[in-house]
Amino acid sequence: MDISVIIVTYNRPTDLINCLNSILTQTLIPREIIVVDNGDVRKNQDVIEKYRNEFSRLNINFRYIQNFIENSANCGRMIGVKNAK
Repeated sequence: MDISVIIVTYNRPTDLINCLNSILTQTLIPREIIVVDNGDVRKNQDVIEKYRNEFSRLNINFRYIQNFIENSANCGRMIGVKNAK
């Protein structure tokens, strides 16, 4: 079973790290993790790069998308869904 996880965030890299750690301790690992960032600080992108490098052996597609359309969780989720494989 292929699973995509969509995370919408806004300038909260510490919470993003906690969320990713929780996802990666599950018994079923997702095929892709898509982070849609509604914020204006690129710290979340650095977090995704770190996890992409650190967990490359798991073959998880870590994707980072900066949301420039509208700063809302709903819009972020729809962007994530449209980009999920």
